[in-house]
Amino acid sequence: MKKTRRAGQVGDVVRSELSGIILRELNDPLLTFATLTDVEMSPDMKHARVFVSSLNDDQLTETVEALRKGASRIRYLLGQKAALRYTPELDFREDRTAIQASSIEKILHD
Repeated sequence: MKKTRRAGQVGDVVRSELSGIILRELNDPLLTFATLTDVEMSPDMKHARVFVSSLNDDQLTETVEALRKGASRIRYLLGQKAALRYTPELDFREDRTAIQASSIEKILHD
C-alpha cells in the first residue's frame, strides 16, 4: 500500500488503539504476547493491514488466527474508541522480521 503522511498518521492512531483493545478488552491467552509492529492504511483509509509479532515464535500463527477470528469485534471496539470517519477493515498478518533477524544474528555469532 502506498505510504502517505496522512495514511501514516491514521495508521499510528489505529495501531495505538488496537494495542489498547488487545491489552484491555480481549481476554484471550494467545494474545498476551502479541505485539503490533506496523499498520499500513489504504489510500482511502478503509482497509488496514496490521502486522503482528509475538515473543513466542511457536504461537505466532495461532495468535494471528485468533485475531482474524475476532476481527469483527475488534473493529467494532476500534470504531467506538478511535475518532475516524471510517472504521477500517482489519487484515492481520504475521511479521517475522524479528525472528529472521535473531536467526541471522545467531548464525553470524556462531
